[in-house]
Amino acid sequence: MNPLLNLDRAPIAVESIIDRLQRSELYPQLRHEILTEDLVAEMAVAWTINLECTSTEYAQKYAELEQSPSCRGMKESQLGAIVDRELRLHKFKLAMWASQVEAYFVAQGGELDRVVLSILQVADGCLAQELFFRIQSGEQSFAEIALDYSQGIHAENGGILGPLLLRELTPEIREIVERLVPGELSVLLQVDNYYTFFRLDEREPAQFDQRMYQFLLDELFSNWLEFQLSVQRADIPSSKLPIQPERLWHHLSRSKLLIKYLRWTIIEETLAVWKSSPEFESIRVESNIDDDNCQVDLLELYKQTRFARLVRSRFLACKSQLDRVLFSVIQVRDIQLAAELYCRIKEENRSFARTATNYSDSQVLSRHGQSGGPHDDRAGAQCGGPAPRGNA
Repeated sequence: MNPLLNLDRAPIAVESIIDRLQRSELYPQLRHEILTEDLVAEMAVAWTINLECTSTEYAQKYAELEQSPSCRGMKESQLGAIVDRELRLHKFKLAMWASQVEAYFVAQGGELDRVVLSILQVADGCLAQELFFRIQSGEQSFAEIALDYSQGIHAENGGILGPLLLRELTPEIREIVERLVPGELSVLLQVDNYYTFFRLDEREPAQFDQRMYQFLLDELFSNWLEFQLSVQRADIPSSKLPIQPERLWHHLSRSKLLIKYLRWTIIEETLAVWKSSPEFESIRVESNIDDDNCQVDLLELYKQTRFARLVRSRFLACKSQLDRVLFSVIQVRDIQLAAELYCRIKEENRSFARTATNYSDSQVLSRHGQSGGPHDDRAGAQCGGPAPRGNA
């Protein structure tokens, strides 16, 4: 009898789960989770590493993950399995690399400094020069010009790139950034098919604090893990690594990938029903669509067919709520610390971004305290394109 997975819906055969995992491209991630779990358990036994957690550690981690969007709505047993797995993994990392992290940090040097850039890319060299001088003279802001003219992928974000580690930049860009001071524009470059220049907005020297410690600990583990898995894959193609189907569905039901899997399931079922409707048949005739269309294309066609006519009315009904803003925020749990940081920024002209990185507990930390859209000012929403800048 084939094992079944029942997620408060009709039972699903394991074979269907595996097929859907492969179509949704979640199978490699799930397989990676299982192989990692097996390898850690094997090494812990070989090197006598205790991976058991205390009840206090379990309760703290459970409370933390319970609020995570990827775990919200999970049953206690499902969430408990994720908590146990993450705690065991963390204890393994500490046992293996805790004593090496500081030396690893020192060896990285300035490569771990974080930078925020504003970048502009256009295909016309003469236009690039003109825009460069507009920004340099203060005639227009970088964000405003990037929104209006930039053709790069960061245009929608007002040209903001980062924060990211210095080592993540290309060697050519990194060499220029290292010579700039915050607020200074780079020379005009030709990168790929674009004329490009950028401004260094922030450079934060790396500090060996708790966040950096955890980041480097995770990196040491990842490097080790990739090497170990590459050894395992030497003789067996990664897609053929032996994992029993029963383990796949058992692990999926207790994985953060479960929400993504269910979302894909709903999309597939919706499209399957739509493809059998008269509406789809008429579209098929008019648009030359066949059953070989990929799921992403079909989903886009479904959205256009069902919702395109509603977009303008939806925009008009919600226009006042669609204005985009960019603001900086710091969130801490200690009111005295909050007051102290407020005074530092207001009276001592401390960098908001650096203060947010050092102290803020919120999820916007990774953006140096920035939250929301790309604009310094409130920008009016505009149907059919990005919101232009404008004063509130």
